[in-house]
Amino acid sequence: MKNRRVAITGIGAVSPIGNDVQSTWCNLMAGESGIAEIRKFDASAFPCYIAAEVKQFKPSPEAITGKHNRFAMEFTKYAQEAACKAFRDAGIKPTKQ
Repeated sequence: MKNRRVAITGIGAVSPIGNDVQSTWCNLMAGESGIAEIRKFDASAFPCYIAAEVKQFKPSPEAITGKHNRFAMEFTKYAQEAACKAFRDAGIKPTKQ
């Protein structure tokens, strides 16, 4: 039996200019910048006080569950949220095997 290649496409985004695909695309097309003053920590001791941070991020309940949510780094939460949205966009429902 020959192995088959399968590509499942879906789009998910969490970025400094939007926390979903629609807002990211609209802000990108409008020429919006995600760069602003750093809000996640006190940057007054550093020569640079601006960054492209993800703003107003709230992960969906299905993106990260259980104790993993407490221990996950912020960038991991962004990636898991984007992946969850991509699965939803592609119409895929992951199952445990």
